[in-house]
Amino acid sequence: ARYFLAHSLKQQKKRDAALEQFQLLLEAVELAPPDRLTRWMPWKLRVGNELANQFYLEGDYLSSVSLYRALAKSNAEGQTRQAFQYQVGLCEERLGQVEEAIKTYQQIVDAPTTSSGGSNTNANAVPVQILRNMATLRISVLKTASRRDPAPRLPGAQP
Repeated sequence: ARYFLAHSLKQQKKRDAALEQFQLLLEAVELAPPDRLTRWMPWKLRVGNELANQFYLEGDYLSSVSLYRALAKSNAEGQTRQAFQYQVGLCEERLGQVEEAIKTYQQIVDAPTTSSGGSNTNANAVPVQILRNMATLRISVLKTASRRDPAPRLPGAQP
């Protein structure tokens, strides 16, 4: 119910109210008994990702990175966490936090290759190796840009 309410509020451009519903959903999921946690986690990830993507597209990188970080720290499995970390890196780039973005991308590249579920894809259906390749490319672009210009204006990427 909180997912649909947050989604509805987001569509009505009531960002603060939508964000509040997401926070309530986060709290409910964190306090959920194990039998409910497995049912509620997908909703938490879905609403959080949708809100964070919307904030990113609107240029509200602070709200977006806050949500992506919360999602990356959630109980999501490792590969899903990596997808959210990648999005954190994109936000950090947009906020001009180049060194932080490089560190975030490097965590993706250095993460173990196995997952508890045995799956080779994350929540956004990006194969893990492609996600790692994208992170490696972003690191290379950021390092090259920072060598040429100490304060680079980097083109953004879609979440």
